[in-house]
Amino acid sequence: MTIGYGDYSFHTQQGRIFAMIWIIPNCFVFSSFLSMIYDYFQRRNNLKNLKNQLTTVDLAESRT
Repeated sequence: MTIGYGDYSFHTQQGRIFAMIWIIPNCFVFSSFLSMIYDYFQRRNNLKNLKNQLTTVDLAESRT
């Protein structure tokens, strides 16, 4: 089991066990972080689309 590009690796049994225990929760932490980034951009995009829709509706109503 290696860390990064394989430059460093655990050679002892205790080190390998530590790495396995350390990697599992950090996968959840990293995926949560990515989810937060995705949610931010999704909300920003939704807000931009909502503003565009409101502008289009306002323009259509102002012409009638």
